[in-house]
Amino acid sequence: FFFFFKQKENRDKKEEERIRKKVTSGDCDRGYESENKKEMISDIVELTNGPIDILAATQRTVRDETGAVSTFIGTTRNHFQGKQVLRLEYEAYEPMALSEMRSICAKLRLQFGSYDQTERGLADIVLIHRIGEVPVSEASVFVAVSSVHRSESLQACALAIDLIKESVPVWKKEFYVDGSSSWKENCECSLSRSSSSSSHSHNHDH
Repeated sequence: FFFFFKQKENRDKKEEERIRKKVTSGDCDRGYESENKKEMISDIVELTNGPIDILAATQRTVRDETGAVSTFIGTTRNHFQGKQVLRLEYEAYEPMALSEMRSICAKLRLQFGSYDQTERGLADIVLIHRIGEVPVSEASVFVAVSSVHRSESLQACALAIDLIKESVPVWKKEFYVDGSSSWKENCECSLSRSSSSSSHSHNHDH
């Protein structure tokens, strides 16, 4: 499995290279320098153990040149199949999760273009996923995309959350009011929690 992921990671890096102008330093933040060197657009991907500051995260995508900011906020609901949910707890294979989130940003720019290159595509992208305990009604995942026109940001935001669910290795455990709990594997993600744990252990052993 680890070999398969490395192959996929190499393909993703090549794809990113096609559209990358400049990558700023840092584990969770990257920026793309515009051709006229007057503006910077950024892809911000984060895993956080605390509450997501929705207003602050949205502000990271607001700029004078754009006319639209589209957001998605995924929250903990209080029920599942007739059982009353108390809270969720999320786990992630963090290195792979961050890599996949960066890859999603690259895919969005490849499909919709970048403002610095076309003056019509996407400007800033923010992807944040909360790890650990998330009580009912609080946000577990946040997506924000800004663009010059609304159509690009709306479509990119919808695609981003679909890709997060599909490829980012984050898993949740539901805790119920009756004292029981259950791991909920994401049926859209091809990587299971057990296979990730096994691969992660294998890496540390060697």
